[in-house]
Amino acid sequence: MIRTEVGYAGGRAAKPTYDDLLDHSESIRISYDPEKISYADLLALFWEGNHATRPAYARQYRSAILWKNESQRDLALKTREQEQQKRGKIQTAIEPLGTFTLAEDYHQKYYLRNTRALYREFKAIYPQEQEFVLSTAVARANGYLGGYGPQLDLPRLGLSEKAQQFLRQIKPRPGCGG
Repeated sequence: MIRTEVGYAGGRAAKPTYDDLLDHSESIRISYDPEKISYADLLALFWEGNHATRPAYARQYRSAILWKNESQRDLALKTREQEQQKRGKIQTAIEPLGTFTLAEDYHQKYYLRNTRALYREFKAIYPQEQEFVLSTAVARANGYLGGYGPQLDLPRLGLSEKAQQFLRQIKPRPGCGG
């Protein structure tokens, strides 16, 4: 994984915002290196962590895979069928991506923004908001704070020893490495 960005997708309205989502859903865009992780592996992670059999109570929170090309669509449909055989009726939509609109700054890197000491350190390293949002190190630390992902290579993040010690104490969710 190179980076993650949260935003709004799956709708036709021109400029969705958090306060006016219109026909869009809250979404995450994942940039990844296919030499290190495949689209199939990303789909496996999606299905592992997704409550795909529950219907969404609002379009904003629906489960969806938004594909960019026919190959992604075909693999998403295939894996959804496999999941349906294991778990029953799957509620996850599989649709073309369309336009992805980046969410407001305060929605980006939620876990990190709510861990003030770490947030301050990363903002010192990445003072421009776009640098912060697009940073691979920030994305990995944010995910790790949420309990996702394998152990971080802490010295490479550029953080103080105190911040590194704090991160060493985070426990990953089951099945997320460690």
